[in-house]
Amino acid sequence: DIFSKDVVFMPVNHRNTHWAAAAINFRRKRFESYDSLGMLKGLVFQKLRSYVKLEHQNKKKKDFDFTGWSDWAPDSTPRQENCCDGGVFTCQYMEAISRGEDHFYFSQQDIPYLRRRMIWEIGNVKLRDDC
Repeated sequence: DIFSKDVVFMPVNHRNTHWAAAAINFRRKRFESYDSLGMLKGLVFQKLRSYVKLEHQNKKKKDFDFTGWSDWAPDSTPRQENCCDGGVFTCQYMEAISRGEDHFYFSQQDIPYLRRRMIWEIGNVKLRDDC
């Protein structure tokens, strides 16, 4: 039941060429978009609203109350400077948000290290806390 969660994260794939992150933040009553290229925020928000509406009708058998909800895409979202690091940026956005961080403390220059750290974490089935 997504409606019992504080935040629901979703990876977003743009036409099989780019990854971004989105979140349904029930705690803050907002739809969130985190994209290292700043693409298609409006479409992401539209799809998230549609999903919540349909899921609520399906699970709760009534319309979802969108009163007080907003769309949010922070200007401070780190941007990639190439065409191949979107997946790493997406994973880093979701990890930071899941840890309760309000800001992102990485940039394009950190991506080689973050990519290696992610490989270590996946291989060891453990998230590092020394970031």
